[in-house]
Amino acid sequence: MNWTTDNAANVTLDTAGNGGAPTPTNSIKMNGNTRAAHLFGQNIPVAFGTSYDLKAYTNSMNLNAGEVGFYIDEYDTAGNWISGKWIGGWTAKEIVNRAYVFTPTSGNVSTAAVQVYMLAGVSGILFIDNVEFSVR
Repeated sequence: MNWTTDNAANVTLDTAGNGGAPTPTNSIKMNGNTRAAHLFGQNIPVAFGTSYDLKAYTNSMNLNAGEVGFYIDEYDTAGNWISGKWIGGWTAKEIVNRAYVFTPTSGNVSTAAVQVYMLAGVSGILFIDNVEFSVR
């Protein structure tokens, strides 16, 4: 999956082995800061009435305060943003393989993109790896 961010200073590639198996060497590292950070996945075609699985490895063992989590951004056929659907957030220190189900909110949605968020004021680090978004 191709990724972009709105906070390149705080969202970087981590090569220190904090990711998930089978290749933990490369993962995404999000550092908490006074400024929010978002990691945006590429737009993927979706169909109304179809469910999709979002799976990801997350390591928040260095998270000390604040919330991180997942959204799904929905877009119409012209590429205009329609809505952001909250999928799940957490504040706990944990290493988890997360799994969520997403269903487009209307027939106007033609593509969707995974978004990882870190709220402003988060203290600590989140590592993300093995993100999958696929038809259920």
